[in-house]
Amino acid sequence: MGRYPQDSEASCFGRAIAEALRKRHPFHTAKLVATDLDCTKKAAENLLAGHLSARSITRVVQVYGWALIIEATTSARGQSLEDYIEELQVEILDRQRRINETKRGIEVISGRLLDKASHGRQQISGVA
Repeated sequence: MGRYPQDSEASCFGRAIAEALRKRHPFHTAKLVATDLDCTKKAAENLLAGHLSARSITRVVQVYGWALIIEATTSARGQSLEDYIEELQVEILDRQRRINETKRGIEVISGRLLDKASHGRQQISGVA
């Protein structure tokens, strides 16, 4: 965190949300955001100044959807949405690979346990 509150990561995210809203409404931004969010113009101006609360974030998601939040998040990270999606795809493929490896390991262990159980039954039946 920086020396001043406006240097914090949360503030960076707030500025990114404001930027995304300005792209959506390049003219009369505060007025249109207030109308969209069903809030006062002053509340919209605070949001456009980068001041977020849990309530304002919730309302932004309800009205504009997750796409705006994702756009703001990737912007705050200095990353394009396409790069973010590609990063997620790589992560999903890696997780799937690890799941498949785990499944194969479980199959090998299950096979060994079944072999041991079968071998043990054969020894017991041979003794009886």
